[in-house]
Amino acid sequence: MKLSNKIGPMMVIIFSLWMQISTNLNLQMPIIEYNNDYPKFINKLIYQINLTIWDIRTLGWLVGLTNKWRMFSPALPSSNWHMRFWSIHQSGKKILLPISNQMSRNFWQRNIIDFREGKFTWNIAGKTSFLNEYVRYLCRVHEIPQDPITTIRIDLYWQEIFTLRKAQKEGSYQSQLRLYEGKMGNYSCSEFSKDS
Repeated sequence: MKLSNKIGPMMVIIFSLWMQISTNLNLQMPIIEYNNDYPKFINKLIYQINLTIWDIRTLGWLVGLTNKWRMFSPALPSSNWHMRFWSIHQSGKKILLPISNQMSRNFWQRNIIDFREGKFTWNIAGKTSFLNEYVRYLCRVHEIPQDPITTIRIDLYWQEIFTLRKAQKEGSYQSQLRLYEGKMGNYSCSEFSKDS
């Protein structure tokens, strides 16, 4: 068999193996960091590499290659949580900030369930670089010149989901919703205004 006939199957095998590996390893994105000291074309190349890796991981997740099965697993999530973003202004006023590009939420979404919000907070929680960039964005977009934002506060709302035995004992399947003010961080907008 000629080498040219082997290249196609080899590429498919390499692609499939990388899709399986990258989907199941908890790789932090971006894999290769950008650097302002690099020439522009290097950063564009880095962007393309990171985008390709992300696309392959997403494809692996879509076709079910991930090893994280939660819906019918015996170890279901034992808590329910969400975040709220507040801008705290120089005057002391606090404003609840919406998720970017989000339409106003209806009664169902505010009080029962909001999938878009859950997906957003799940993807941003615990990732310092993502949070920093999002807070920088909030500081810039929601700025009021007459009353500047001093801090973005991120609150955590958390409640425990009980096991069956505990739910029968308590007469409820979940605990009361608890507020942990500033648990996810207090970010000063002045830090971001220096380097934006």
